Amino acid sequence: MNEEVETIGDYLERMITEGYIDKDCRPIKCHICENTDIEGRNYMYEDFALIIEYEMFCKPCNVSIGRWSYGNWEA
Repeated sequence: MNEEVETIGDYLERMITEGYIDKDCRPIKCHICENTDIEGRNYMYEDFALIIEYEMFCKPCNVSIGRWSYGNWEA
């Protein structure tokens, strides 16, 4: 039982190569249906002006495919 485990670096590189995320981990297409029709939702604001968090959703699947928080995308 000698399975090769994919590192997070390898996983991110594969997601970039396959076109699911860009180099900043921003979602480009859905990992379920591979559609590029995505939109931002669930915006959180600080002092009613500054966006501090939001999620990207695949419109056809209605599934969250990424989250931006305090300047960084979560993989």
